[in-house]
Amino acid sequence: MSAPLVDSFMTACPFAIEADLTLERAIRWFEVKRLLVAPVTQNGKIIGTISKSSLVRAQSDQKKRRDISHPTVADFSSPIVVAVEVDAPAYEVIAQMAKLEASCAVVMRHSKVIGLVSMANVFESFSAMLRARGLTHQTSEEPSLSERKIQ
Repeated sequence: MSAPLVDSFMTACPFAIEADLTLERAIRWFEVKRLLVAPVTQNGKIIGTISKSSLVRAQSDQKKRRDISHPTVADFSSPIVVAVEVDAPAYEVIAQMAKLEASCAVVMRHSKVIGLVSMANVFESFSAMLRARGLTHQTSEEPSLSERKIQ
């Protein structure tokens, strides 16, 4: 059995957000598209990624400080930390994301963005793997999370 590839759990990403959008317009864009994270483009080239939560946080901070006169997506986007080809083994992508503390990886095919892998994708995939292997029940010796005491 071969290792699963990154395309088996990525989110196809037909959308990218423009770097020059204002924070307000960008937040609306995320709501309309129903996305949590997206690649950021400028002049047709990908320059980073941004999450809806980063934009909301930035908008709140901006209202308090006003240190940037007309803040845009570009002011708050993160550079691409992890970019992989679509045929990369999933375990390598996850290991790279963990090592670099990246919240997402950009998936490419022939230098074009085709998807993203977020931590939510990783968790969903891991959960599906556990279910498929029948590893979702607890043993009688193991307390549930709600029964465990935090020390």
